[in-house]
Amino acid sequence: MTLALDTNIFISSLVSYEKDSKLAVNLIRDIINGKYKAIASSVVYGEIISIPLNSTKPSPMSFISRINNLNTVPADDDICLKAAEIRKNEGSKVKLIDTLHLATALLANADSFITNDKRLLKVAKKYISCRSLI
Repeated sequence: MTLALDTNIFISSLVSYEKDSKLAVNLIRDIINGKYKAIASSVVYGEIISIPLNSTKPSPMSFISRINNLNTVPADDDICLKAAEIRKNEGSKVKLIDTLHLATALLANADSFITNDKRLLKVAKKYISCRSLI
């Protein structure tokens, strides 16, 4: 099973005060241990770069790059065009960056899209099997 991950899953696994932090950590652990394969749009790096962490945690960039069984997918022309199509269909219900994550999941044929963004989850359910950790 291949899961497509939204950025908020990585944020929750890095920031312990998030309400779904333990669930996100467990999901990342399952991915590392091979229970799931995972993908994420490469735009995730731009979204997590400024997360403030204490010195005991790895940088967000190295954290993501070290997750076994996770591939980051560049936002190429096909993904950007699919994101534009979703944005055109959904209008202001979804942000462009979120449509990039959703388009990545769709074009990579992910089995499920995981996000904790309620607005994105509502839109994503129209296109792919998805769930929230909350």
